[in-house]
Amino acid sequence: MSRIKHTKEKLETIIKESQSWADVCRKLNVKPDTGAQYHIRNRSIKYEIDFSHFSGQAWRKGKIFGPKKIIDD
Repeated sequence: MSRIKHTKEKLETIIKESQSWADVCRKLNVKPDTGAQYHIRNRSIKYEIDFSHFSGQAWRKGKIFGPKKIIDD
């Protein structure tokens, strides 16, 4: 079984077109929940690829999370 290797040029192009690490994984045909996000992020840091445009966790963007309400019985 051979390991999939991603070149700096390929990662750089995909990261520029993406908004999140999960998006990068999807474009590389890798399941985002397999630890691949962590691996690809570390590889990007090693290659010094800029990913500052990533917006973070989009599913909770703009939402405010406060303390949970306690319901008295």
